[in-house]
Amino acid sequence: AMRLNYRIQRDLLRADHVVYQSVFCKEMADTHLYNRREHYSVIHNGVDLNLFHPGQGHSGRLRLLAAGSLRHEYMLGTVLPVFARLWRRLDLELHVVGTLGQICRQQLAEFSENNPQANERIKVIGAIDNDDMPQQMRQADVLLHPRLGDWCPNVVVEALACGLPVVCGSWGGAAELIGTGGIIVPTEKWSYGPEFVKGMATAVETVLESLAEYRVRARQRAETDFDIRHVAQEYGLAMGLMHAGE
Repeated sequence: AMRLNYRIQRDLLRADHVVYQSVFCKEMADTHLYNRREHYSVIHNGVDLNLFHPGQGHSGRLRLLAAGSLRHEYMLGTVLPVFARLWRRLDLELHVVGTLGQICRQQLAEFSENNPQANERIKVIGAIDNDDMPQQMRQADVLLHPRLGDWCPNVVVEALACGLPVVCGSWGGAAELIGTGGIIVPTEKWSYGPEFVKGMATAVETVLESLAEYRVRARQRAETDFDIRHVAQEYGLAMGLMHAGE
């Protein structure tokens, strides 16, 4: 890790122009690696809006989605308690899509043992091809993204493009992405725990109360800021490969 950080520091110092994925990313690099004061851009990740787009939705219960890399113990360590607070009152189900580490599998097994009535409401899909992710997102109602400290999570950009509202914490790059297409839960640095769970659960309820409006705003946010063609143009401008107006 120290060797990698040294290389990043060196590159941040020497590069003609640096592109950061988020303001949060820039702030963390400034604090822990090298404070770049000029010749840099902040460009969020983009998405193919023709591949990731809203669909017809789904029938049946309201569906909470946890997706992406779920190896971090606090991901399902937050998602499952949020689900536990809500599933009875909201007739909710949970789909888990993404790479699961051993700790996450253990968390799911323990939750299943302690909440046997909720077992049939949880579907663990696991890792899938990226081309299959849009369908999973179109059939969900809220993406719960509890990971704090992310630079610029692709799964959040993809969800917005699919018209899937997002609930996330305020500490990290995800909070820069969602605009009015979801709810940002106030939190401090790495502040996982009961208060965060409570805030995330309340935010999910709020989104579901006005789901149609949040869906429209999520897609609008993606169309305005995350179209991969526009993002590619921003990179071209930053790298001097093209000029404004081209």
